[in-house]
Amino acid sequence: MLPLVVRAPQNFWLPNLDTDRDGAPGLRIGRGGTLATGDPVRMQRFSLDPTEAVTISGKLRLEVWAAPAEGRKRQVELVAGLVRCNDTTGVCTVLATDTEKWKGDRGDFERRRFDFGRHQVALAADEHLEIWLVVASESQEDLVVAFDAGWYTSNLEVSR
Repeated sequence: MLPLVVRAPQNFWLPNLDTDRDGAPGLRIGRGGTLATGDPVRMQRFSLDPTEAVTISGKLRLEVWAAPAEGRKRQVELVAGLVRCNDTTGVCTVLATDTEKWKGDRGDFERRRFDFGRHQVALAADEHLEIWLVVASESQEDLVVAFDAGWYTSNLEVSR
């Protein structure tokens, strides 16, 4: 699990963000994942864990850069989930999902936007918000996501 943070990207070039999975730049997510805790190779989790109770209110949009893992022009499908998790019990509840389907362009990273709709999420001190990313089994290939580098400023936006 990686933290959601408010800051400028730390890297100019995209590093290998998953040294335990492969040696390529970015973070590879295997196809066939589901929006349920489990296989970390098939789901990437990002966490926003405030130190006190907080309410997040407004329209929530996620922006992620992704590309087919093998660099071929293939039909791909990425699913994003907005999730509330309880720190004490470990139970997580999916609040909203959105899916992006596209024809991957020869391995080039493309910006994909997910719209979770308008929400008012009151997080207690023992709760946190997560973003889950999975590659649907219908996708013809695994995906690589890019973030925290130069052009790849993936983010979660809250607007009124």
